[in-house]
Amino acid sequence: MPRFLGAHTINNGGIHMAVKRAGNAGTTAMQLFTAIPKYYGDKVSIKPERVERFRAALAETKIKPENVMVHAAYVLSVATPDDETWVRAAGGLAKEMERSSAIGAGQVCFHPGSAKDSERAESATRIAA
Repeated sequence: MPRFLGAHTINNGGIHMAVKRAGNAGTTAMQLFTAIPKYYGDKVSIKPERVERFRAALAETKIKPENVMVHAAYVLSVATPDDETWVRAAGGLAKEMERSSAIGAGQVCFHPGSAKDSERAESATRIAA
């Protein structure tokens, strides 16, 4: 099984710059944020020109799109028992999937959050919704 060496690089200057930083480090995989990680991002789409710059930067590296992992925002607590928070978190996760698909990322990771004091089985159902 092949192994990949990657880095979670900063995207100062744009997500294409995260690719360039990872490529300059000689990695064959990478992780990045497509939006600000401390906000839901439920209303943030990705502009076509950002997608083009990202894909062009990838083409200049040894990183294949399937070896790009997008890290979703930290606040996307879809395990929450609070309905209002869940709706916003689920919307943010859906937008993240939209942005990640647009750039052709092979993987997305996210932290499902906390069930707080609610029943864990119920929270597991909310995560899968």
